[in-house]
Amino acid sequence: MNKIVTAGCSLSPSDGWPSTVKDFLDSSYNHYHYGMGGGSNGIQLYLLEDHIIRYGVDTGDIFVFGLTGDLRPWGVEGQDSYNKLPHLFRDEDEYSKFTEVGSFKKSINPIDDNQRYILIQNHPLVVADLKSKKTETSKFFGNLNDPYIELQRLLFTLLMIKKAGGTVIVFRGWTGALKEKTWHRFTEHFKNNNITYTDECLVEWCLKNDYPFMDEHHPKVKYNRKFGEEILLPILSRHIN
Repeated sequence: MNKIVTAGCSLSPSDGWPSTVKDFLDSSYNHYHYGMGGGSNGIQLYLLEDHIIRYGVDTGDIFVFGLTGDLRPWGVEGQDSYNKLPHLFRDEDEYSKFTEVGSFKKSINPIDDNQRYILIQNHPLVVADLKSKKTETSKFFGNLNDPYIELQRLLFTLLMIKKAGGTVIVFRGWTGALKEKTWHRFTEHFKNNNITYTDECLVEWCLKNDYPFMDEHHPKVKYNRKFGEEILLPILSRHIN
């Protein structure tokens, strides 16, 4: 059975556009969702790479990726940090796909089979690091000094998924997620490699249509789904029919 993989930040809640995509494809695809509130492109890349190692990429698999801000901090910690600071890695604080709340996610490293802790930008260790204002030596904000290293890895991974036979669809959560020049370079590579993208950004699309927001940054879920229905589903239809 083919796979549909959806990924993004808090603009990609499981009951938003990813659910629209899943329902459209019905039971003919296994759905894997890696959207995380506060998640960075780096975290999504980490989880995407882990997915590829575990499940592979088959011809006909579909990957829909919502790009988020390129300067969001994140990090990965090992067992040593857990042993020293166990109170910062409580089970109840782990990110839950059901509540979509939490500050870290557990992951097993396939090289040494040991536990890793993927830290979201709201994790106390990341917050304390940023408050120190020593961003040039920051442990969790390396992409601040050179965000293009992380973006290059993301681009290469998307290109490799395409070359392996997968369908890749990309959009931005909002226009400022990437600098315009950076997005232009991304789309040049997308065009050269037959990766599908849309210039419609979820936030601006909802603003343009006067749809209500639940807070300053997030459209109500109903209209998040509507972005999926009116923007993403027509793209998907062209690929599966």
